[in-house]
Amino acid sequence: MKTSAKLLIVFIIALFVSAPVFGQRMMYKDRMNKMEQLSLTEAQQDRCAELRTNHQEKMIDLRSELQKSKLAFDELRRKGNYSRSDYLNATSEIGKIRDKIATATAGHRMDVYEILDDSQKEVWNKTDGRRGMGRGMMQKGTMQRGMMQGRMDCPFR
Repeated sequence: MKTSAKLLIVFIIALFVSAPVFGQRMMYKDRMNKMEQLSLTEAQQDRCAELRTNHQEKMIDLRSELQKSKLAFDELRRKGNYSRSDYLNATSEIGKIRDKIATATAGHRMDVYEILDDSQKEVWNKTDGRRGMGRGMMQKGTMQRGMMQGRMDCPFR
């Protein structure tokens, strides 16, 4: 009985460790499949690569800004004895940065969309330009890890 319980635990751990790797491979495969479906010209591929690099640089800066803002918010709560306006301002700042991230992402998607020709836009619109289910599953996993680590943004923790 003890041996079968140990084997079951090892199997479950192996399953949880391998799942993210499999998901990343699937996301990459989905992305490559979408690129093949679009049949981009060499010039479009170069422009997409340039747009992607610029977007990634911008997102690194925005995510850093968001982390710093969250850190300042955590510091405010840890110090205690904060005013309502301090608390609301810190929360508002986090929201503004999240809005910047969403706007930058939408802008990037539109930048890529605008370099496509009409037939490519049809393919893009059929798939909505997304990379399949991988991204949503990744966000869900991130949220679950955050909950397990007690990092959810809840004032009653």
